[in-house]
Amino acid sequence: MRYWTYWQLLEAMAMLNKLSFRNARRSVKDYLVYVITMMIISSLMFAFNGLLFSASVRELLNEVTSIAVFIGLATFFVVVIVIWLTKYIINFMLERRSKEFGTYLLIGMDKKQVGKMFKREHLFLGALTFLLGLIPGYLLHLALINIFFTVFDSQYQFVVDINMYTYLLTFAVYLFAYLLALLRINKRFKKMEIRELLYLENNNEVSTKRKSLFVISLIYLIFFHLIVYTGHANVQLIWPLLAGLFASIYGLFIGMSGYLTSYIQRKGRTITKEANIFIFRQLASKIKTMRFTMGSLTILFAVTILSWMFVLLFTSYQKEVFDGNLMDIDVFYLKDGVSTDFQQQLSVIEKHGVIEEAYTYHVYENDKQTKLNDYLYENVKGAYDSEGRSAYFDYDTYMLLSDYNQLRKMAGFDTVALDEGQYLIQAKEKLAKTFSDYGARNDLSVGGEVLDCQQVITDPFTQSGMNGADYILVVPDNNLPKLLPYYSILAANVESDSMYEIEQELEKDSGYLEDGDIEDKLLAIKYGTSSEQLITFSTPILVRESLIKELDSVTASASFTLGYVGIVFLVVAMSILAVQQLSDASKYRYRYQILKNLGLNRRERNKVVLKQLAIYYLCPVIIATLISAFTGIFASDSFAYYTGLSTSGSYYYLIALGIFLMIFFIYFLVTYISFIRAIEKEG
Repeated sequence: MRYWTYWQLLEAMAMLNKLSFRNARRSVKDYLVYVITMMIISSLMFAFNGLLFSASVRELLNEVTSIAVFIGLATFFVVVIVIWLTKYIINFMLERRSKEFGTYLLIGMDKKQVGKMFKREHLFLGALTFLLGLIPGYLLHLALINIFFTVFDSQYQFVVDINMYTYLLTFAVYLFAYLLALLRINKRFKKMEIRELLYLENNNEVSTKRKSLFVISLIYLIFFHLIVYTGHANVQLIWPLLAGLFASIYGLFIGMSGYLTSYIQRKGRTITKEANIFIFRQLASKIKTMRFTMGSLTILFAVTILSWMFVLLFTSYQKEVFDGNLMDIDVFYLKDGVSTDFQQQLSVIEKHGVIEEAYTYHVYENDKQTKLNDYLYENVKGAYDSEGRSAYFDYDTYMLLSDYNQLRKMAGFDTVALDEGQYLIQAKEKLAKTFSDYGARNDLSVGGEVLDCQQVITDPFTQSGMNGADYILVVPDNNLPKLLPYYSILAANVESDSMYEIEQELEKDSGYLEDGDIEDKLLAIKYGTSSEQLITFSTPILVRESLIKELDSVTASASFTLGYVGIVFLVVAMSILAVQQLSDASKYRYRYQILKNLGLNRRERNKVVLKQLAIYYLCPVIIATLISAFTGIFASDSFAYYTGLSTSGSYYYLIALGIFLMIFFIYFLVTYISFIRAIEKEG
């Protein structure tokens, strides 16, 4: 008896596996959009995880800490969204195939077997999408490395860079997301009765007419953006405000379903025009049964647009601000005293390279004057940081014309001349107008001599705490006896392949380190950092190549990660919209047949479909666009101001929105064509 029971068990398992495989193969056809989406996610995960273990990237960067942090953060969000997508599709398929599962129970299969079979189907699908994603994932990985090297102005030599840890990490994360999504399948089947399964497809969420939620949510959205725009959203308030924002988005759709139902019942003006009654009822039903999903899609769309906007901001920052702020001199070293003895630092540099040119000079103060600083405190946003600390040195900072011209020659700029009784302001480009206004209205008193402003120059001059903070006042050399040395600087152009080692050794010997990081509080003077608040490169020891590489690493990692998250969020959201609509096309084909029987020709029916899909697709997109527009333009304008970008922040938002809408239109067009084919299909 045991012998036959054993073989019967094997036969049953073989049958279940065969049935699972057959159903999985059918699901690939029925849910092709979902399969393609999971394949894209698999490819993206592989490509970005590959950056962590790439020998080429490790060789390019001295460390991969920043990219590891950003990709780790992105992986968390991707895992969460993959779990949500998989659970959504599982519930969706369970609802659509509930009669099939009920039939299995009627013919003698137990709930545990049906649950296992359903789980195996999804594991088959997961394995298929994972494997299909590996080859495009590797090609994308190579493309990302090429982009990475381009960002760092380095030449990439192609090598077969396959690391087993990339496969293991991607597989582990992918499997983890799938298993969490499938965790409660068996429990759900255990609780279901045959009758419940047979009628599950016809169930809807409980109808609601909470129209007041729409108004309340709208009021909160206005309140949220007023708080943000007026600058009252501090660190303590931001999380409760964001929680309220997400809740209000869901509230909009809950209230919207009530308004639509009420509008239909009141027989509004447009209800009886053409086939609008059909469209409105379809839409009301959809929003009523999918209000949570529609709210989630709105959030995903908004996050996608904002993510891509920040990708563009970081990219522009890399191209524009680095070149616009750092002068082309390899090494700067600041001493917080008047000594110009830099022999120890020169020895360190000579140990690792060849000094082509070196120059030592002072930055001066003028009898503790703070006239220009006081003007900036009143007229420049960012003159104080979030903790109330000043962005400038204690006193106005000065430089002699001869020192200024020597630095200009070292950086490859032409020298300048000052007329008698004149001074000039060397400043950052973003504050050119502020300093021009100051120079036009204010003279400069140096030891009793009054000087007029000749011009404002905005060439890159390393003014984030080195040659002043945001500015330096340049005066003729005959004013030297009237000025007091404030701090001293060594500037050097160096030929070396070991700039990172030079930086590390200079920092180690400086005495400015605390817990491995440079601390300006260890300086004997009040150190100015400039008005840049979001991203700053103020440091008393500046090795240009290392600093650019470090900032490139952070901004490139942030850009890649935000782009990664944005793509995943978009394909997931569009996949859910497409799966829902294409499934409805097959399920409710008879409704469109009724329209045909009522006399609507093919063109008119296609117009009904277009209206239906457009309204359904545009609901979350319009709300996401409005929310992200207010938040995005405010954030991008602030980013542009504090980092010194010359282009208006709204430009970056509009570009990101344009890219989003272009991809959205492609998805919409594919769904529309597939929908038309499905409802026109015979049988």
